Amino acid sequence: LERAFRKAQAVDVEALCIVAGKRVWSIRCDVTLLDDRGNAADAACTAALGALLHFRLPAVSIVGSGSEAAVKVLPPEQAEPTKLVFHHMPVSTTLGLFRPAGGGGGGG
Repeated sequence: LERAFRKAQAVDVEALCIVAGKRVWSIRCDVTLLDDRGNAADAACTAALGALLHFRLPAVSIVGSGSEAAVKVLPPEQAEPTKLVFHHMPVSTTLGLFRPAGGGGGGG
């Protein structure tokens, strides 16, 4: 999952910056598998994508500047939370190749 989202640069990490060099949002997405029928990676990627698309960052108020900047998280009633910015949507796909059932070749 980490490769699908962070290393593929799917989420705009610049948008997670609150105060340059000082404060940044950290996002963590845990996926728990209850059963695995062979496509666990695909299901986990789809679940994580759905959760991240639904997630909203709280609005903040910044008082001061530089090293003296103070950050206050605003309640949703006071300011509209914002969506995560995606550069692209990662989609995980599993492919399978099957041999013909009769073993009778047909050449090729």
